[in-house]
Amino acid sequence: DTGQALPARCVGHPSARTLMHHHGLSEWAVVCFTVNVIMGSGFLDVPHAMMESGLLLGIVVLVVVTILQWLAACMLAEVVARSHALLTKPDYHVSPALQPLAKREYDSASRENLGPWAQGLPLLDVPAETSFEIMALCRLHLGRVMEGIIGFFVLLYLVGTLWSYADVFASALASSVPVMGINHERTCTVYLEPQDGGEPAVTTDPECLALYYTWCGIFATSMSFLCVFELEEQVAFQVFMTFVRVAVIAIMVGTLALSTNSEADFGLERRSGPPVPLPLARPAGLAEMLPVAIFCQNVQIGVPALLQPLAHTRSFSRVFGIALGLCLLMYLALGIATASFFGSETDPSCNLNWRRYQLRWVALMIELFPAIDTFTVFPLNAIFLANNLLSVILGEKWHAMQVPQWMRFTARLGCSIPPIVLAALFPSLSGTLDFTGIVAVILPFIVTPLLHRHSLLKCLRTWTYAQMEEAERNGGFRSVLSPPPRVLAFGVGGAMLLIACLTFQFTGAGAA
Repeated sequence: DTGQALPARCVGHPSARTLMHHHGLSEWAVVCFTVNVIMGSGFLDVPHAMMESGLLLGIVVLVVVTILQWLAACMLAEVVARSHALLTKPDYHVSPALQPLAKREYDSASRENLGPWAQGLPLLDVPAETSFEIMALCRLHLGRVMEGIIGFFVLLYLVGTLWSYADVFASALASSVPVMGINHERTCTVYLEPQDGGEPAVTTDPECLALYYTWCGIFATSMSFLCVFELEEQVAFQVFMTFVRVAVIAIMVGTLALSTNSEADFGLERRSGPPVPLPLARPAGLAEMLPVAIFCQNVQIGVPALLQPLAHTRSFSRVFGIALGLCLLMYLALGIATASFFGSETDPSCNLNWRRYQLRWVALMIELFPAIDTFTVFPLNAIFLANNLLSVILGEKWHAMQVPQWMRFTARLGCSIPPIVLAALFPSLSGTLDFTGIVAVILPFIVTPLLHRHSLLKCLRTWTYAQMEEAERNGGFRSVLSPPPRVLAFGVGGAMLLIACLTFQFTGAGAA
């Protein structure tokens, strides 16, 4: 029956999607996973960054970055689909390291017995049994040398991300929960109050730092245990934590609204002296706002893994759009409310501004939630980092799924401890997010357009542009940035954005 083209089984047709995915997660379950991957601890610095850049400039930057991140995520989904089409082609030549992956995808497509695929037409879908790591995509389309270069930036980004999570946990716990025998069993503030809207300093009190180091050690011990769990075992917990995150941010905004009432006896206590109000625009603040916004909305490293369990992959664009949109709304609400209320007194880890709230159970919940929330995102990113490193180091064994479980756990542990050590040695959330945000520009705005262009060139060696265009449109993988000239423009814009971030950062550092 492979000699005839069957309309119901055309490449990208909904019936073909059903055949390739007999089960999977609902759209909203994947939205919850995506929100958790995106937000992490980065939202804590949004109010401080908005205070630095100003209200209008901060809003514009967040909205524009959100749109660009959504477009980049859709582009990477196209790369995943094209990679699947290439690996399921019987006579397509791949490197020895990728041959086990190609064999699994070919066997899966053979079992589905799709007519158009048997005729040699492109089968645009996502892997049926596994997900493409970023490093595997780089190796397939860009070669081993570029894989190593991009892998270096992936390493920097994920280490910086894990570093920020550890810092959030330790600083929040040090300010709220004492430890027996440390700092006279008292809490302390790791970040000192910023002066004149400048960067906050880290305390030099050795007793307070000892408490901070202790919580870093406790965090390292906890993560060593949590990294054992696989993603499939975390679905219920991740969905629950998404709703908790929304509720806590709503409480933070609500308490600020109540505290504007001067007659409320449970409102937030302001610090001594009137704070500097939130400005409308401060261009110099882009040095902080731009990298923070990029980091806070970066979903790129998780796109391949989030695509694979989606039951209806045609809806990926809507799923990423909803997740990024929800994050944007929460960032704007929290950033505007917090920066407007506290002004220059906005803490770089904004949950710590609630330590003076008179209802202590509310204050404690807000102070500790970001720390508890790191338990959901730290293991996810540690797994992403370990998987990419194992993909680079082990190659064929990794793609053949021949890596023993103990090696996976050892790799995750090895990826978890160094960032926590860095957080202990260099406690600075704002500085960490500036650094990580700049590195995060490279993945969605430079690497993704590069992968998109080279994946299309490889596909055009096998199929015509008209075949690829029709398959992408029918399969739901065609986006506004699919035409090559627009991809080129997006990549050039990404390079300019990186230069701008570096210029703002060094100019700001020099001015400081």
